Amino acid sequence: MRDRKVKNPLQKRIPRELKGDWKKYLVVALFLILTIGFVSGMYVANGSMMQAAVDGKEKYCLEDGHFELNEKADQELIHAIETGEKAVPVTVYENFYRSEVEDHDNDGKSDGTIRVYEKTEDINLACLMEGSFPETEEEIAIDRMHADNAGIQVGDTISVSEQSYQVTGLISYVNYSTLHEKSTDLMFDALKFNVAMVTKDGFERLSGSLHYTYAWRYEQEPMDEIEEKKQSDDFMRALLTQTVMWDNELQDYLPRYANPAVNFATDDMGSDEAMGGVLLDILIVIIAFIFAVTISNTIAKESQTIGTLRASGYTKGELVRHYLAMPVLVTMIAAVVGNLLGYTVFKDVVVSMYYNSYSLPAYETIWNPDAFIKTTVIPVFLMLAVNLIVIIYMMQHTPLQFLRRDLKKTRRKKTIRLPKWKFFSRFRLRIIFQNMPNYAVLFAGIFFVMVMLAMAVGMPSTLKYYQDHAENLMFAKYQYVLKSCEDEEGQMIQTDVTDAEQFCMKALKKTGDALDEEVSVYGVKDDSKYIRIEDLASLKENEVYLSRPFIEKYNLKVGDVITLDEKYEYKQYQFKVAGIYEKCQNIAVFSDFVYSVVSGPDLSSDEVDYRKERNGNLHDEDSWL
Repeated sequence: MRDRKVKNPLQKRIPRELKGDWKKYLVVALFLILTIGFVSGMYVANGSMMQAAVDGKEKYCLEDGHFELNEKADQELIHAIETGEKAVPVTVYENFYRSEVEDHDNDGKSDGTIRVYEKTEDINLACLMEGSFPETEEEIAIDRMHADNAGIQVGDTISVSEQSYQVTGLISYVNYSTLHEKSTDLMFDALKFNVAMVTKDGFERLSGSLHYTYAWRYEQEPMDEIEEKKQSDDFMRALLTQTVMWDNELQDYLPRYANPAVNFATDDMGSDEAMGGVLLDILIVIIAFIFAVTISNTIAKESQTIGTLRASGYTKGELVRHYLAMPVLVTMIAAVVGNLLGYTVFKDVVVSMYYNSYSLPAYETIWNPDAFIKTTVIPVFLMLAVNLIVIIYMMQHTPLQFLRRDLKKTRRKKTIRLPKWKFFSRFRLRIIFQNMPNYAVLFAGIFFVMVMLAMAVGMPSTLKYYQDHAENLMFAKYQYVLKSCEDEEGQMIQTDVTDAEQFCMKALKKTGDALDEEVSVYGVKDDSKYIRIEDLASLKENEVYLSRPFIEKYNLKVGDVITLDEKYEYKQYQFKVAGIYEKCQNIAVFSDFVYSVVSGPDLSSDEVDYRKERNGNLHDEDSWL
């Protein structure tokens, strides 16, 4: 029998085994360190920047939403919106901006659109990332991410609609964490779109389209998004009532919860955190199974030694703890080192990735308990659980079975009767049947890898195909939008371009159970050179063509009736599907110019004034093809 006073000799085997197989354990430890370190850095960076975003809502006075009016509202209208009948208690702030043309390399050519705000202390403030805020009329502060993409530095001079400004600072507006020019844009554009801050005098130097945008903040903060949506709907109804009474048309309305420029970055960072946690757990389980298989083979190889130890008085628990020690020890060391790297090296790597993608404010690194639990506690627990199950299963044998190396517990199964084929055919088939579980796992693994490989290999070709054929999917080379179809003298706006064609456009919405989607409704002339629909002139009132994506997404067919709603009014339109227009990749409706729901060019464009043309045309998106 074993003398309990003698020091356990199994403890001496751990450093000896570590020294003997140090290459294997080093590779596994490095893999764990890199995985845990990167995920830990992601959690720390994510948590720190998310906290900065949450704190920034109050620190930088983030709006609860904004709306745009056709004309500047006087104080009576503002007071009526804030305190009028059925009004939601809010405070309304002026947040005007001008849409200008940016020329950051001063070559006389447009490099994109810049949205210029006047410096304010009331609403939608900016975090200064580098340099200083503008103090004179010739100074400007621009978005940091746009500056990085365009190669603009503090001290450079840029041209804004032919007015020269010196860049004194790089900023991050709290309401532009991503540079979405429109709320309907699927993706932001940090290269061709920019936001900027100038002084009051600097703002008056510009002559571009002035947008009368007003931001609001609720007197009582909503408890959740459901309550926020309810308050937003109530506020919009009250706002519509007041604007109609005061004869001031509502051009745009966007609550904060529906604003991608505010929510896209934080939503994406939240999904990154979830994805990182799942990836870490999967990798830990895989490594745990690798350890389990290794330990299982070690137990089989050392079965006689184990049998002798068991016969000498060593318990199953002692042997289980011994074989558990190495994987748990390696995981704990890797978790400690990985977390140290996560809070230092990898955190900075993840932060730089986020700053390269989003226009986020400055942050401070904070302790993240979730990072410790998910990158230290859970990996150690998973490693312990997987190996414990395997080792306990292996230790169910008797000492005699260990001594005899009789470690198989499978009972003899009844032989499957095979057809009277040739011997080698039956032999191959029997081998396949005996290893079906292994083949199933192998098939699943190869299938998963091939699917991922096909996606990786096919994605560049898919994008290249879209890039090569994108021009063929456009109606015309240029499309221009006008805010009004009349000039300052009340005359209809015309163009000297002979092949220009007038059309109408209206933005309606398709109401869904979970999400409303914007639909572009085009009123097209029956002899259009750009949008060719042969029987357009024969369409009856309320008969329309739908784009192919519209048909496929909503599972529609010719003859169906669809209902579309006005975005900011209590109006609905019903259309009967008369056909399908193939040359369009958007959710769109096409009707005859005569029966269009729009009586003239669309009045909700972001662009208002004439731009310098590339070839003599107006520079916008609607009204002329």
